[in-house]
Amino acid sequence: MKFKIAIPLLILSFQAVLATNGTIAEGADKRSWTLDNGLVSRRIIYSDGGGLSTESLMCSRTKLDLVGWTERPGEVNRDRGDEFSVNVGERTLRGFDVKGPADFSFAGAETSDTASAPGRELIVSLKAKAGSIEVKVHYAIYAGFPAVRKWLVIKNDGPDTATLSHLVVEALDGRVGPAGIQKVSAHYGAEPREIFMTGRADDCLVTEENAISGEGIALLNEAPGWMKNTDLTQWGLGFAIGYCTDLFPFERRLLPGESFTTAAADVAFYLGDSSPDEKRTQCHAQQRLSPPLSGFGPN
Repeated sequence: MKFKIAIPLLILSFQAVLATNGTIAEGADKRSWTLDNGLVSRRIIYSDGGGLSTESLMCSRTKLDLVGWTERPGEVNRDRGDEFSVNVGERTLRGFDVKGPADFSFAGAETSDTASAPGRELIVSLKAKAGSIEVKVHYAIYAGFPAVRKWLVIKNDGPDTATLSHLVVEALDGRVGPAGIQKVSAHYGAEPREIFMTGRADDCLVTEENAISGEGIALLNEAPGWMKNTDLTQWGLGFAIGYCTDLFPFERRLLPGESFTTAAADVAFYLGDSSPDEKRTQCHAQQRLSPPLSGFGPN
């Protein structure tokens, strides 16, 4: 399967008009949320033990749950991944830690309409238990697209300068099936690769597909140029989308009171070649990877 990013932006625009903007349902505890636009759904919770985690990331059409998938029926995937992570100086802060305790405390949540296109957005506010870092985690769904977009706003609320590095925006133990039947392609989904790989500047979009069912995901990294770093981790067990740590290592200093908004990471679903879901994913990819047409940065 090959994605053609140069397809006209107007392809399937009528689907976006007819589709629902999506909903965000909040749990009774006000620490759990489900984003759903009829094509994709994502359930997120905050727990005092581990922190912020994705409990389910599902394609509504095929019922493929990336996070809930296990090789044995009835088994539970407890290690859902870090959700996000960043080094502040020498200390690593993770959104979720299965072993606990959580690195962040919960500071609130809010929802709103998305600014640049019809859709809905969830913002979860977290505060580091040690140090002075605050993080707002943004999740967005858009009408007509089987994708969830995510970015972070990191603020230094302390009196001293903070140095950020090793920044990962999206980190999940999610997969489309057993490692033995995964097909991975880089370079916009056109170049076959191994299931343990690191995507760089020319890998804005990496695909992972179940060779038997045709169910697949496209991982979009909106970080600029050589700052991209998209890892398929643990030989087919998960993925991490963020900033480069070695060839052109990312580093950002935050003055007291200063905030930094990261580039976004997108996870989009598709089903086989030339399916409606694949075409929607192509359209979403073009919108997010063509700054002159769609604007630059999370919105």
